[in-house]
Amino acid sequence: MNKGQLYTFFVVINLITISSTTNGLFLKETTCPGNLVLKTNGGGIYPDYGLFVAQQLRKLGIEVEVTIEEWATFVGTLCITRDFDLGIRTFDFSTLDPDPTKHFSVASDMNYEGLEYDMPYVNESEELIQQALSNTNLTQRTETYIEWSNLVMDKIVPVLPLFNERKTIFLWPNTQGYEVGWGLVESLPHIRFDGYHEGQVSLDSFNLALPHWRGLNPLDNTDSVSDFMIDFITEPIIQIHPSTHVPLNTGLIENWEMINETYYSFRLRDNLYWNPSFNAYDRNSNSLPLNSSDLSSLMIGLQGEFSDGTNQKLAAKDVVFTLLAYGNPSVSKHSAEYNWIKEIELNQTDEFSFNLIVDGNLGTPELNPYAPMWSKLSVPCLPEFFLNSTDLNSTETTGGIPMVGLYEGIEETEEWEDYRKSGFGCGKYLIDYVFQSVDNSITVFKANPNWYNISAIDGSVQYLNISTINVRVLQDDSAKKAEFSAGKLDLYKPEIPFDYQFDPFFIPQTIWSSEVSCLFFNLGRPFVGWNDNYVNSTFEGKEEYSKAVTVRKAISYAINREEINEVMNHRWYSFQHGLINQLFSQYSLSEIFDYEHNLDTAIEWLTGVRPVTPTPTKTPSNPITTISFGINFLYGILATTILISLFKKRKILK
Repeated sequence: MNKGQLYTFFVVINLITISSTTNGLFLKETTCPGNLVLKTNGGGIYPDYGLFVAQQLRKLGIEVEVTIEEWATFVGTLCITRDFDLGIRTFDFSTLDPDPTKHFSVASDMNYEGLEYDMPYVNESEELIQQALSNTNLTQRTETYIEWSNLVMDKIVPVLPLFNERKTIFLWPNTQGYEVGWGLVESLPHIRFDGYHEGQVSLDSFNLALPHWRGLNPLDNTDSVSDFMIDFITEPIIQIHPSTHVPLNTGLIENWEMINETYYSFRLRDNLYWNPSFNAYDRNSNSLPLNSSDLSSLMIGLQGEFSDGTNQKLAAKDVVFTLLAYGNPSVSKHSAEYNWIKEIELNQTDEFSFNLIVDGNLGTPELNPYAPMWSKLSVPCLPEFFLNSTDLNSTETTGGIPMVGLYEGIEETEEWEDYRKSGFGCGKYLIDYVFQSVDNSITVFKANPNWYNISAIDGSVQYLNISTINVRVLQDDSAKKAEFSAGKLDLYKPEIPFDYQFDPFFIPQTIWSSEVSCLFFNLGRPFVGWNDNYVNSTFEGKEEYSKAVTVRKAISYAINREEINEVMNHRWYSFQHGLINQLFSQYSLSEIFDYEHNLDTAIEWLTGVRPVTPTPTKTPSNPITTISFGINFLYGILATTILISLFKKRKILK
C-alpha cells in the first residue's frame, strides 16, 4: 500500500466515523432527487476531495454518491452522457493571459457546466467577457475580469474553485540548466549533466516517465500529457515569456509590425524545414537513423506530399492554415477560441509573410482589438502540405472565414490518423519510434539536426547536448518515484507535490501551477439546476437569485476548503479566489467575491428551497450512537491492525 493509498484509506475511515458522530444542524426534509452523483477521474487526490465534499454536504441533509471514472470515461461523461450532478476536475487557466473564455463562455467546447444564454445573468457575463477581450490595457482588463468573476460567482455559481495547485519537479544534483518556470522542453537547450548520477548510463540522454499519451494532433487534443509530447516535436508560432507575458521573437515568427490595434503584419524565419514525416510505428530501436535515406518509412499526406527533412520549407501558408484550422469546427475542438480572426491573408510577394486582421467583438459593426491574441498565437504550427486536402468544398471558421481543403470527416482519413499517432513538426526533437506493450511502452525522441538553435529563455544561440529523450509509460506514481530513486529517471514530478518525505539529496524546483481544482455543477440536472435555473427564489432578500442558484450557493458555503487543504494537501496549495488566474489577480484578492466556509450561511441560503429542522444532538445513551461508537471502535481496531502489518512489512523489506 503506497502513501496515496494510505491517505485514501484513512480518509474513508475518517469519513465513516465522522458521518456517524457529527454533531450540528441537519435538514430533516429534503427535495433532493435521491442521492446527488459526484463524478471525478481517478489517479490523483480528487476522489478524496469528493469524499470530503460528500461528508460536508451531509450536514445540509444532502447525500452525495462519489463515483470515480477513468479519464476517457470521465471525458465521455462530461461531453456525452452528462449523468452527474457535481464533479471535480482541473481547470487549466492560461499563464499567458487572464482570458477565461474557454471555460466560461456558452460557445466554448469546454462548457461542461451547461451554461445557456437564456439563463439569468449569463448574457451579462458574456458582455463583460467581450468588454475585457477588446481592452489591451492589462490593468483595466483585470479589473473587468474581477467584475465579471464577482458576477458569475455570486449570481450564476457554475463552479466553486478549490485550490490553486503547486508544481514540484525533483532532479538529480548533476543536472544543470533546468528552469521550472519555462519547463523541460524550453530548458533542454541549456540542460547539461555535470558528471554521472547513480544508475545513469549516458550523458546525452534524458529519461522520464509519464502516463499514456493519446494523440499528437493539437487540433483535437485535450490532455496535458499529449500536449507535453507535442511540445517536443513542434515550435509555437509565437513564444510568450511565462512571467512577463510578453510575446517574444524567438519562435517561428521573427518579427512583426502593428499597423493599428486590429491589423498586424508578421514575418517568419526563412531558414526552417519540416522534420521528416517518418511513421514512428514502422520503426524500432534497430531502424536506420532518422537523418538517413530510409524513405520507405515516410508518411504521405493528403496532397501526395511528404517531407524528408530538406524538401519542405516552413512558410506563411503553414501558419495561415494552422490558424484557420484552429478556428474551423470541422476539425478543431478549440474553434470557439478563434472567432476573433476576421481576415488572414498571405503576402503575395513574400512566402514568409502574412497579414492578420482581428475583431475582438463580433457584436459591433466596427473592428475591435483582441487582447488575448498573442496567447492564441502561441500554438504549434501544423504542416499544410500534409494535412490539407485538394477538396474544393468550402467550410467556415467560427470567425466566418470561408476556406477549402478542410471538410467534415477529414480527421477520420488515414493521413490524419497517421499524423495523430506519428506527428512531426519543426521543433527541437522528432519521434524516432514508439514501442507499446503491456508492461513496457516507450516513446523515443531524437534531436532535430535542423533546429534553428535559438533559446526562448534568453535568446542566445544554443545547441542540443541531449540527443535522445526516452519517455517511458508508468501510470503508478510510486513506480516512478522508485525508478527515479534508482537513477533510471532523470526527472520526477510527484502526483502528491507536497510529499517531501523524500531524500534531501535530490533537488526540488517548485512553481505555482496554472492548474486549479474546481467543484462544478451540472446546470442541466434537477435540484442544482434544470428548470429551477429560471424560477426566482421567493425567500425574502433573495428574490434576485434563481432557486437553483440558492442551492448552489448553499453547497458552496458548506464546503470547508480549509479542512480539505489541511488533511489532503498539507496546506501546500492555496485557495483559488474567483475565476481568473491568480498570476493576474493576486494584487486584488480583497476585491474578489469568494465563498468562505460558513454552515449557518449555507443553511440560510437553503431555507429558500426547503424548511430547516435542526436534528437534536445525539447522546452516548442513544442506542444509535452506541452502535455508531461500536462501529467506530471496530474501524479503529481495523486501522491499527493494517498499520501494524504495514510497518512490519516495511521493516522486513528493509
